[in-house]
Amino acid sequence: MEPLLQAAAGADAVLVSLFVRVRTGSGKLVLPDPAREAVAKLSAAGARIVGVSFGNPYIASDLPGLTTYLAAYGDQPVMQVAVTRAIFGEAAITGRLPVTIAGVAERGSGISREKKP
Repeated sequence: MEPLLQAAAGADAVLVSLFVRVRTGSGKLVLPDPAREAVAKLSAAGARIVGVSFGNPYIASDLPGLTTYLAAYGDQPVMQVAVTRAIFGEAAITGRLPVTIAGVAERGSGISREKKP
């Protein structure tokens, strides 16, 4: 954890890429404790965190330290490329949540950013 915190201290932002599958009937999100602890420690250290979920969008409710959150809804290569292009300003961000993520965002909320010229 210490090398991660040291690297984050010199960064403008920390990108946290998450992939958690939906598990029906479990009654809870299944985010590994080390991932949850890493985000909490980064947040406590003052890191600006950008979280990207390539799976279950509800994972954000389990990570209160996230300051920016993108829900990609899939782990396919095309989604990974789209998120990368959006983060680096090569593509506009115009999405709206089709669901409510309790304690995080209401259905229909989202962020908008134009593509960089």
